[in-house]
Amino acid sequence: MNDVVADIFNTTPSDWYKHLPFYVQDDVDQAIVQFQGLSGDLAQDPVDLFQARARGWLAYCYLVVHFDQWEKKDWNCDGAVDLGDAADVKSQAQSLVNSARGHSEKDYDIRWAYAYERLFYGDFAEAKQTLDVIFTSQTVGSDEEQIPPSESGVYAECADMYVYLGEVDEAVRRAREAISIAMEDGTRAPDWYFWTLAWALYHRAIIASKPATQRREILLTQAQRALRLMRRARTAKRFDFDALRLQAVISEELSDNWERDNCRHLYLTTKANRKGGKVWRLDDEMARSPFDTKNSMASDLRDNWEAVCSKLL
Repeated sequence: MNDVVADIFNTTPSDWYKHLPFYVQDDVDQAIVQFQGLSGDLAQDPVDLFQARARGWLAYCYLVVHFDQWEKKDWNCDGAVDLGDAADVKSQAQSLVNSARGHSEKDYDIRWAYAYERLFYGDFAEAKQTLDVIFTSQTVGSDEEQIPPSESGVYAECADMYVYLGEVDEAVRRAREAISIAMEDGTRAPDWYFWTLAWALYHRAIIASKPATQRREILLTQAQRALRLMRRARTAKRFDFDALRLQAVISEELSDNWERDNCRHLYLTTKANRKGGKVWRLDDEMARSPFDTKNSMASDLRDNWEAVCSKLL
């Protein structure tokens, strides 16, 4: 493990959010090993909030690994879960989250992990209610755990989930808040915040109006700019498969054929690195896109995403 990553795990959870989503995707095997170590004895209750939060993150890793189908290396290093089996992954994630919630149901970090697990279980109503509580509880005088400014990533992660629930205005709002809060201390917001904003803006544009209107074009252009702010958007990293593909989709909407073709070429050559050499199919993409099909807006977004991905995959 490199020194930067070691420093992350030597800090309190308040520093995790700015770094770990990228870390999980760049070295998911090591992330799982670390979170297993930080989670303590899983046969016992968490001894403190640090352990409880680590179990929530471990559940997140399991779900990301399975549904994103990362290249298999040492995912099953402790023999606890077969990450190739959906039922086993979900069961293990649920067990970890329940254990974390047994320690604290009011902690925003644990609530976020619970909402993520519920999303992939298809319990969309519970996922949305949990996300809403995270933010409605952030009021003066509330006895709920408050989100400190250092954990601006909570806003970005929740923004991503709001898209799948069809709450695109809320998604855009929370993604922008994440960037704004992160930059208050004069530092640059992490790249993945801009990815989340672009993802939210794209879907907001899709429902803005059809056929294309000026409002739709403005939102798409804003999404395109957010992606271009990602410093890593043109390097051969795992996360870039998503960024480059979304850039291609947006360029298609804006009739920028050169940009579309260029991004498509780049993400196709990145695909082997992103997906462990497997041929990434449309079914794979939709399996990792848990849109709430019972929500009319989310269902429309899913249909659109399936249509555009079928052209580009």
